[in-house]
Amino acid sequence: MIAVHQTAPAPALTAGWVRALLEPAAAAAGISNPPPVELRPTRWAGYCCAGEVDRRVVLRNTLHLKSKTQFAAVYIHEVTHRILGEAGATDFSHDARFFALQLYLFARLDASSFMKSERIEGALWVHFASLYDLQNAPAGYEESQASSWQGPSIGWAQDIAAELLKLNLSAEDAAKFICTEYPKFLHSLRAMPAELASVKERLRSEKLANSEWRKVNLQTMFFGLLGWAGLVFCVGVRLWN
Repeated sequence: MIAVHQTAPAPALTAGWVRALLEPAAAAAGISNPPPVELRPTRWAGYCCAGEVDRRVVLRNTLHLKSKTQFAAVYIHEVTHRILGEAGATDFSHDARFFALQLYLFARLDASSFMKSERIEGALWVHFASLYDLQNAPAGYEESQASSWQGPSIGWAQDIAAELLKLNLSAEDAAKFICTEYPKFLHSLRAMPAELASVKERLRSEKLANSEWRKVNLQTMFFGLLGWAGLVFCVGVRLWN
C-alpha cells in the first residue's frame, strides 16, 4: 500500500483517492516497492531528493485536483528519480538514464489497461516525456551543445526501453540494467567524434578518387574519339584518291 502524507495528516478521503489512483499506476509500471507520497505546498509539480524520509516523493498538494493523468505521470517521474538513485545514480539528474527508465515505465502504462477508458483517443503516456527529462549533459559535455549528445541519448534511451519491454523487467531491475549499460553508452558517445572524422575522411577520399576516375575517364574518351576521328579522316582520304 502507498502511504500518503501531508504537512498535517492527509484526510482519509484524500489518502484513499490518491492510493486508488497511484497503486494501479505503480503496478502497471512494474514498480515492486512504490515509494510513499507526501502532498506538500510547492511551486514544483513534484520533486524527489536524497534527504526525504522513508523514500517518499513529494507532489504538489493541489495537483490531484486538476488532472488525474498528470498526477499519475508526475508520480512516475519522481519515482523514476528515486529508483535510479537506489540503483546507483545518486545525482538525481535528468540524463539519458532517467530518460530511458521513465520512457520504459510510461511504455508499460501504455501497454496496460490503466486509465485507458479515461484517456483521450490517441493519447499515450509516453507523450508525457519531453526534452525537460533529458536536460542534463553527460560528464565532459556542455548542456549548451546539446546537438553533440542529446540525439544519441534519445536513440539509446529508446533502444533500451524497447529491449526492457521484451525482457519485461520490474522497474527496480530495469534501473539496475540501465545503470549497467550506461557506461557503455558513454564510451560509444565519446568515440563518435573520432568515428565521424574517420567517415568524413573516407568520404573525402572516395570523392577525390571518384574525381580522379572521372578525369581519367574523360581523358580516355577524348583520346578515343580523337583516334576514331583520325581513322575516319584517313579512310576518307584513301577513298577520294
